[in-house]
Amino acid sequence: MVGYIKRNLLTDWSDINFIIGSNPEDYIEIRLDNESIDAPKGLHAYMNTLVNTNDILIKYRLRRVTEFWGLKSEDGQFIYYMLAPHWVKHKKPILYLK
Repeated sequence: MVGYIKRNLLTDWSDINFIIGSNPEDYIEIRLDNESIDAPKGLHAYMNTLVNTNDILIKYRLRRVTEFWGLKSEDGQFIYYMLAPHWVKHKKPILYLK
């Protein structure tokens, strides 16, 4: 799943720097370099569309973690997005890509 999302981002947003991976709690974290993003609102709309309409993400029932959906770091350098597989039931996820 991580590889699939990474390929989508590289295809559609090849000019941005990002890190994607799964954390020890099985969440999928994406950390994007805010300085390489020309249109943060466009990226946010893209991520919403990806999670709501992509057949593979829907098939595997990935859902966005609202606390970390479009979250900017305190220094404004990074934007974070987090996805949760349907089997993850943690109430309070932790961001590991800080």
